[in-house]
Amino acid sequence: LIVTATNSGGGPAFGVNVRLAIADTYHGQIELKEDKSSLGRIGPGESQTHQFRMTAGENLTDGEATFAVSVTEEMGFDMLGSTVATVGTRHLPRPDLKIAEWSIDDGKTGLAQGNANGVIEPGEQVAVIVRVQNKGDGDAHSVRVKLSPIGGGVRLAVPDADLGRMGPEDSKEAKLAFSLPTRWESGSEILFRVVVMEKQGRYGAEESLRLALGKVVRPTTLVQLG
Repeated sequence: LIVTATNSGGGPAFGVNVRLAIADTYHGQIELKEDKSSLGRIGPGESQTHQFRMTAGENLTDGEATFAVSVTEEMGFDMLGSTVATVGTRHLPRPDLKIAEWSIDDGKTGLAQGNANGVIEPGEQVAVIVRVQNKGDGDAHSVRVKLSPIGGGVRLAVPDADLGRMGPEDSKEAKLAFSLPTRWESGSEILFRVVVMEKQGRYGAEESLRLALGKVVRPTTLVQLG
């Protein structure tokens, strides 16, 4: 914020200081790097300018930030009251990644190597199809989806997938795959963790999948698309 103090009087002003204060509603959202500056002597009809630096936090909201500017002089010839400066603010667009739905494929094409009956059976390679949507208003870059078994015995054929950039409301499919040994003796269901994350590691989603063996596994919708 650039502040200019002008001496409109007939004599010089000594020890001039300019101060900047921010309204309480924006405390914690905007950080002033300094709130006071010494302008020194300002002669009659002269001006001095100072640029106050500040940073906006990621929690900045849409609206208007109000600053109060006051000027003091060492002999008491201070500015009457203060001047109010108003600056428009805008929030930082953020992605909001969601696991919208998931399903399996035990057919004979793509990553799947099964009998296409919709049932997970020992000896098959099963594709897990995860649809991810960005419900936020900012881009997500280098989005990756990772499939991790909870427990042993499962072989991951394709443990992760790269979805690249996802803009607001973008929806993309990740295709992952696992297989079970022919002799499966670890129970009647398999547990997986699906994690979605972008390159900064700050925005993502996680979901646990419980896949029954010997039963038809139907598609599951978690978030309505659109």
